[in-house]
Amino acid sequence: MDKEMFGKILIVISIIGLIFTISISSFTLISINNTYEKSIPLFGKIDVIKNHVDTFDENLDEFNLYLKDIDTIEYKQKLANMRSFVSALNSIGLGSLVSGLNDDIDKFESIIGNLEDLKLNLESAKSSFSEIKSSLLEYDAVKENILSFVRTLRLYVLGMMAYSIILNGILLYVGYFLLKPKE
Repeated sequence: MDKEMFGKILIVISIIGLIFTISISSFTLISINNTYEKSIPLFGKIDVIKNHVDTFDENLDEFNLYLKDIDTIEYKQKLANMRSFVSALNSIGLGSLVSGLNDDIDKFESIIGNLEDLKLNLESAKSSFSEIKSSLLEYDAVKENILSFVRTLRLYVLGMMAYSIILNGILLYVGYFLLKPKE
């Protein structure tokens, strides 16, 4: 095989290599960027949730303190005393002074019952919420790792594309040099 034929082969190989390199690298970068752009809103939503979780946890602790201050047994005893007082007033004919008070006592007892249920369920909810919060503690590191990986992958693809373009450019130059007539 002579120099001229070898030069033509090198030129064809380098042109095919350039087309292949640019098309595959461009497709890969477009795919990476598309995936990245679709994931950014997801990260934004999780960031908002994380901020709410942090705030909610503080509010939940404060709410729990207020809830613990309410002695539902004492309230029920006082409501029972009020009900006895209303019965006593009814028995002596003064029930019209406190008409509708029994309904209000019933409503307040319902509220106290709900508070008791809330006290029982709050510890379970705090435990579940604590698991959610602890899983979100690792979120920032995971998010940064993913974003860092995407940046590194972009740089790698760009580097490989530049390397391949340079290599194919050298092959093109060598092919051209072999075809160039000697002076």
